This record gives sequence, structure tokens and C-alpha cells, in this order.
Amino acid sequence: DGSQLFTTGCFTMYRLFSDDNRPLLSCDHVYGRYATNNVESLHYKNLYHLGEDRMLTTLLLRAFPGMKLSFVPEAKYHTIVPDTFSVLLSQRRRWTNSTIHNLMELLRDAKMATVCCISMKFLVMLDLVATLILLASLVYLFVNIYMTISSGEAVSTFALVALGISVGV
Repeated sequence: DGSQLFTTGCFTMYRLFSDDNRPLLSCDHVYGRYATNNVESLHYKNLYHLGEDRMLTTLLLRAFPGMKLSFVPEAKYHTIVPDTFSVLLSQRRRWTNSTIHNLMELLRDAKMATVCCISMKFLVMLDLVATLILLASLVYLFVNIYMTISSGEAVSTFALVALGISVGV
């Protein structure tokens, strides 16, 4: 049983009350913050308008640091996937923006649960670094392809190994 940093909105089931009857999703703090519509900065627009399902998860993790999210592999669901490359690219850009901004929000929190003797803050930091490395790897890949095509030379082994390591993270 692992722990997750976010739940996707359309495939999520939330517990409304804890085992001791405390309200979870319906608590005023979480609901009041999640209902925020008037945001002033680009950071909060990324949180509340591009990644609202991630932000709800962030608010729940903040309000209930001793609880965790769980994945249920037996759940059955269906989705509609992007039908064009431009729609897929737009979706991934939005998801990447919301991922980076929500991970930064989670890093600001003082209390987070521990999973298998590892601090969740460490896992959040690792996830943030991996997201940024992936973006840098894609830029490196396209620059490398362009330079290889324009120069007519073979791709260096070092470049392939470095790309493999960075994408593998």
C-alpha cells in the first residue's frame, strides 16, 4: 500500500467523514479554500484553474496531515483520451504547470505524513525535481536532434546515455 500526491478529479472517491465522524471533504477550511474563484497571481491560477483536482488533494493533505491517499487497483473506469496531438500537448502543458505549482505548495507545508520511514516532503521534492528534469530532457532531446540533423554527424554515445538517464528518472 503506497501513498499518492494527488487524485484525478473524475476518477476519485472521497471519504466524507473519518472513522471518528470528523468531517473531511465537507470541513469549512477545505471547502472554503477550494471554492476560491478570485485569484490574483499566476501561481494561484495554476493551482485553482489548471489543476483544481490536484489543489483539492493538496488542501486535503494540508488539513489532515495524518491521513493518506490510496490507490484502489480494482476500481473500474473509462475515460475519453485526447484525439489530436495538439489537444494532448495542451493537456500535458496544463498538467505539468499544475504539477509544479502544487508540489511547490506541498513543500511549503510543515506537517506531512511519513511513508515507509521516508518523509513525504522528501518524496514531494523528488517528484518536483523529476518533473523539472523531464522538461529539461525534452528540450535537450530536441536541441540534440536539431544539431545532429543540421551537422550531419552521428549522435554521440554520451548524449544518448545522458538522455536515457534523465528520461529514466
